[in-house]
Amino acid sequence: PLVLQPTSFGAVHTELEADAGMLDEAFGEDATVVAVNMLGNGVSFSPGDGGYPDLVSIDDNARLQKKLVDDVFDGRQLSLAYGYSMGGMQALAFARLFPEAAARVMCVCGAAGCEAYNAVFLEALLAVLAGGGTREETLRAFGTVYAGWGVGYQFYRDEVWRDGGFESLE
Repeated sequence: PLVLQPTSFGAVHTELEADAGMLDEAFGEDATVVAVNMLGNGVSFSPGDGGYPDLVSIDDNARLQKKLVDDVFDGRQLSLAYGYSMGGMQALAFARLFPEAAARVMCVCGAAGCEAYNAVFLEALLAVLAGGGTREETLRAFGTVYAGWGVGYQFYRDEVWRDGGFESLE
């Protein structure tokens, strides 16, 4: 079995290793999981490397993932295109662009596109980044905005953050 797993926003391939157990259970230990970094996430390349297009879309990621599968795995059909958040968007785009190339798609906490609700969240993060302040102040503000969206109500109600060794929300 061949599984494609693109990264989500801000994530890198090494962070996907936690999913290996679930994928092994689903497909057996002989599964090949191809973890790919989303363009612009800082691993594949960055605007500072030159030659970077003005805009990189989710579809651009899916087209390059298909090229990878074609070039390295002789165009084998994927058993699963699987992703979380923006990784899920890429998995859905892969299946939409290449419907015969994936037997199944699993999108976790993702959507086929960026709706108005998502756009408001992203604009809030951009406003924080453009707002100035020291690097530490900017990162703290960015984290505060993301913390309100990244996890659900139960995370705070049940104080799950304490499991990470934190004594307060500060």
